[in-house]
Amino acid sequence: ATITEAQRREAWLADRRTGIGGSEVAAILLAPEDRPSWCSPLKLWLEKRGLAEAAENNAMRAGKRFERSILELYAETRGVAITFADPWEFVRDKQLPILGASLDARWAEGDRRPVDAKNIRFKDAKWGDAGSEQIPLYYACQLAVQMMVTGTEVSDLAVLFSGQDMEWFTVYRDLEIEAIIRARVAAWWERH
Repeated sequence: ATITEAQRREAWLADRRTGIGGSEVAAILLAPEDRPSWCSPLKLWLEKRGLAEAAENNAMRAGKRFERSILELYAETRGVAITFADPWEFVRDKQLPILGASLDARWAEGDRRPVDAKNIRFKDAKWGDAGSEQIPLYYACQLAVQMMVTGTEVSDLAVLFSGQDMEWFTVYRDLEIEAIIRARVAAWWERH
């Protein structure tokens, strides 16, 4: 029997409910002022318990819709080849299997770094210069998890600001941060 895209998506959602994804780590690690409004420990708990569905807003739908185009523009701008990831694969951390990530793309050659795409309205003070490591903390958490599950030393965040300004940010692996993430996620999972 052929599996449809809708069935693959449902299987992916079910798999994600059995763990904590890279985009969810911020709900556990960060203070309210450092995380976006759509991300809270209570919302995460409700979703993992099956008591609420993850709400998808217009910004999230647009981001998903433009993801491939943002990644193609990133690859062209950087002059690198990328491989698009399977959108319905939840890659788990070998040390803490309840932790995982759904990747957008990876470099096809070289260090095979993960590349995550974002469609952002405007660039505010949370963002540094293009090419720097200065990004909002909730995205830094997500990239840290992507490096953990892929075993890579670096990752890129490809950002399209205002629908026209392509910039990328490079984040480097930090084993101390990874240890904190694993400890806090494991404790949250056990407690809740």
